[in-house]
This record gives sequence, structure tokens and C-alpha cells, in this order.
Amino acid sequence: MDRAAAPEDLLEQMVTAFHILARHGLASGVAGHLTCRTPRADTFWAHRLGLGFEEVERGDLQELTFDLQHLGAVMPVNRTLYIHSRIYAARPDVCCILHGHWTNVVALSATRMGLRLCTQGSAIFHRAIAVHQEDDILVLTAGQGDRLAEGLGGLRGLILRNHGALLVDSSLPALVYAAITLEEAAAVQMKAAACGALVELTPDVAEEMASFLASERVIKTAWDYEARKVKR
Repeated sequence: MDRAAAPEDLLEQMVTAFHILARHGLASGVAGHLTCRTPRADTFWAHRLGLGFEEVERGDLQELTFDLQHLGAVMPVNRTLYIHSRIYAARPDVCCILHGHWTNVVALSATRMGLRLCTQGSAIFHRAIAVHQEDDILVLTAGQGDRLAEGLGGLRGLILRNHGALLVDSSLPALVYAAITLEEAAAVQMKAAACGALVELTPDVAEEMASFLASERVIKTAWDYEARKVKR
């Protein structure tokens, strides 16, 4: 998301992101959240409570303050969106946030391994993701959201112990790419670990791959491909 983008462009991109994530099985039923910060404002956009990602259309998106108050049409609000609003308040660099309970990431979160950089794709999380032991089962208040934002710090993601994943980014295409990659990396890691000791990337290789995979060309190519698939 370009921070200078018109709101309608942003909302169209959000709908596409919802549908791409659903196509990859990253919707988490009706329990997943994807939000985007409003450019140049202390508000953000979220879908109304009760919909799966594959169901979301433009009219299902609502603008909320960081206190989860409506600006515009009143729709059901997921109170756990304090996860998002408090991260936005703490991290001006973050423009979009995704939380979900994806099968392979949840399985990984139930082990003591954490994400190990043993595939090329996983390198995008080089020095950028950690395992977080949650003190709160549900985040329903601003204070609880602040604690999660503190746990995230300056990282781009957390694996939430026995729970799922939380990812943040400065653009929707990069966020969607990271989510797909994380779920795939978790699946490969657990299959590899079942066969023997993991062989991880060296720090130099991981850093080189991270730089390559974060390039605008790679992200745009991946996004355009996924967008074409959902449009078909």
C-alpha cells in the first residue's frame, strides 16, 4: 500500500488481499483479521465481524479509530482488533497487519523450534520474526494490545505460542507474500525435521536471499500473479 494512495485504491487492494489469502487457506474461518492503516490518518480499515475472507467485498469494510469507534457505517466490530490498533499506534512504519491461525504455523507454534531458516523462502524472516508467549488468551483491551505491540517490537512478525501468527508490513503485497511464505516454510520445516537434523541457511546466505525476496520486482510479480488467479 502506498501511503499516498486514494482510499478507494486501498480498499480494492484489501479485497483482493482477502481473496488471495482465502485461496491459500489462510482465512482461519471467521477468526482471522486483516487491516490497513488509512493513509495520513490515525484510523484503519477492517472487515465486519462474522465474515470469512472469501466473503469480503468493498461494502464489508469499515473505518475505525484506534479506540475501535466507527467512522461511517456501523457494522459489527471484532474487539480483538486492539491487536491492530495498538500496533499502529506504536509503529508508524506499519501500514497493514494480518493475524491468523494457519494449520502449519499453529503446529509449529506448538513445538519448541520456532521458525528455522532452512528454505530460501524463509529467509525473508531473517532477524525479523520471533516466538511470543502470550500472557492474555484473548486481546480485548487497549492495554492487552499494548503488551502484544511491545512483544512485536521492531520485528515484522511473531509466531504466537500455541496460537498462530501475527505479521505486519508497509505494503499489502509484501504482507500477503510473507503470509503465504510463512505457512509454506512451516510445513517444509516440520517435514524436514521429521526426517532428521535441519540444515539451516548460513547468515550470509539468509541475508542475501532476504534482500532479493524483499525487492519491489519480486513482490510485485508475486502479487500480480496471485491477483490474476483470484480474478479468474
